[in-house]
Amino acid sequence: MDFEFKSDLTFDEYKQYNRVIATRVLHQPLIIGIISLVVFGQALYYYLTKGFDFLLKILPLDIFYVIAIAFILIKARNNIKKTWESKAIARGAVITYHFYPDRIEVSGMDSEGRYTYDRVRRLLETDTHIYLMLQNNLGYIIRKSLLTSEQMDFIREKCKGGKNHRNSAQQEAVTVTAGGDEPEPEPQEGEEPLYTAETVYTLKEYYRYSFSMLARVQRFYLVPAAVLAFVMLYFLVEFGINGLLYFIRFAFPYLLALFGLIFLLRLLAVYLSWKRNPYGQNIKNHYRFYNDRFTVKGSSGRSSIPYDKIYRIIETRTDFYLMIAKNQGFILSKQDCSDELKSFLKMRSKKN
Repeated sequence: MDFEFKSDLTFDEYKQYNRVIATRVLHQPLIIGIISLVVFGQALYYYLTKGFDFLLKILPLDIFYVIAIAFILIKARNNIKKTWESKAIARGAVITYHFYPDRIEVSGMDSEGRYTYDRVRRLLETDTHIYLMLQNNLGYIIRKSLLTSEQMDFIREKCKGGKNHRNSAQQEAVTVTAGGDEPEPEPQEGEEPLYTAETVYTLKEYYRYSFSMLARVQRFYLVPAAVLAFVMLYFLVEFGINGLLYFIRFAFPYLLALFGLIFLLRLLAVYLSWKRNPYGQNIKNHYRFYNDRFTVKGSSGRSSIPYDKIYRIIETRTDFYLMIAKNQGFILSKQDCSDELKSFLKMRSKKN
């Protein structure tokens, strides 16, 4: 079967997509449920063993937990809206999907992509949409109303995945990455780039990018810091300086251990995300910078991004992140940049 269709992307569809990712991929309701079970189970234990008076003493902590969860959910909802507003490249764009017997070609949002069906790690389906997930939180949103029943069955069959399907994809990825680099993108006729660079997308780069997004975009550290500050203040007000010293001596190490465990789990999650995406491992991206835009070419296709559609340029000690949305960007290692390109990107970052 060979068919093509065009689709735009609305804010309501983007919100629905994020809800599906949160519930069916990241399993956030399950995680919140387990933590809540521990918190309120502990409150019940204290009530049964120490009585109602002691329960009243720790009740503010449980109330604070409920407020914190509500705050996190509201903030997550606001982040979806802010991310959509930051994604200038997607608003109003028309995306063209072309399904061939052996591959998918997608164009729009100033980019072109070409994927064999084994690149689709998972197919998610709701009553109104099909989501073709290339990574845990990255995929294409397809409106069912644009497809015939035969076309939907074709997509389901081609993208059904499975263990053997993924293993063959990993083997093919090893062959592709070992076979050499992609050819450099050709500049438009009569136009030469101002600067060029090439960056290999390594695990170390992926770690740096992931934690920069947590620290400098999502500010993930604020939540545990706020929880710790409130609990210490509560012990000081409720039990005095001796209560605070008791908390620091006995409970503080356990909280640090908990936060350390969360950090280690985050490291593991980043590593597993990397391992499960063999096509993104050690791929060389070719960058070309022109007067009005930059282009990127890698294993999946080519993107051309006007500078006025860059949301933000984040500079770290080792990298530049060219963000096309609040949570989506391109990685460019500083060690691969000339001094002139570094100065150019620093100047561009002041304009965005």
